[in-house]
Amino acid sequence: MRQLSIIIPVYNVEKYISKCLHSILDNDYSYLNDVEIICIDDGSTDNSGGICEAFAKKYRNIIVQHQSNRGVAAARNIGLSIACGKYIAWVDGDDYVEKEWLSTILTVIKNKSSDLILFDYYIDENKKIIEHKAPFTKNYVDVRDYIYELSQEIYIHSYLWQYIMRRSVYNSKRFDETVLVQEDYRLLTVLALEIKSIYYCKKALYHYVQHKSSLTHHSVSVEMALAAIKNAKQRYDIFLENGFNTSKVGYWRAILGNYFVLEKEMKQKDDVRCSVFCDMKRDFWSMIKSERLTIRMKIKLLLILCLPSSWGLFVYRIFQS
Repeated sequence: MRQLSIIIPVYNVEKYISKCLHSILDNDYSYLNDVEIICIDDGSTDNSGGICEAFAKKYRNIIVQHQSNRGVAAARNIGLSIACGKYIAWVDGDDYVEKEWLSTILTVIKNKSSDLILFDYYIDENKKIIEHKAPFTKNYVDVRDYIYELSQEIYIHSYLWQYIMRRSVYNSKRFDETVLVQEDYRLLTVLALEIKSIYYCKKALYHYVQHKSSLTHHSVSVEMALAAIKNAKQRYDIFLENGFNTSKVGYWRAILGNYFVLEKEMKQKDDVRCSVFCDMKRDFWSMIKSERLTIRMKIKLLLILCLPSSWGLFVYRIFQS
């Protein structure tokens, strides 16, 4: 059995996929015997699939699977169905890893026995590289501490590429192919309940690249705003129901980050908007007192609750500018 399966969903990333694969392969070749690299070409209309095939001809541990465009969730599920490694790693096709990423991960896998391995990362944006660290001080992290931080979505996020997870944790669990966004967020909520042990590697090993075509730079639709709010509320409820000390901050941040989209576009779905509005009124003082919400978020909260919706949106746009 291979020690590690690296799954890379690929869609129209011909400008980046070579750098991505080279960054993984640029290690002591002996480490590559312990891994398989699975590239799932999700119906790319550029030469992404062809570049992956060229790498596969050179490296026998690279597997390329082509499918018609079905979305990243379907691509991830195909990768999981193929994977044979003891652990699963995720890499996005437009990102890249540090030279010691692979060797560090394999060393931890071989010498530690954990369900989940997490590490720090860099964000590459506008030619700037910013390091992001997890809030933990020790290598062995209590699962309850991890879930509490995950529920806040401030220092720990739902980026799959930040986690190396034992394949058995996935079991029969798969990504929901009916959703267009946050398929990783939704599945990680469920997977977190299965984790019994966590090892934190205090190194920034991954480069999360932000560019104009990144999803995070696209405008937020009503569906995306709704999904973010519903998924955050569901995560809070699930963690609470399973006896974990959880925080509402992640839910509040989802509301405050997306509410004006609902105000502007969702007049036909007042029941949803009203439900969110009531939650903000009920939690108002807790949100105002929270040290984990920024001043900007608290100003937005006051605008939402104290002004008519059109005025609040107008004032907030002026405030942003």
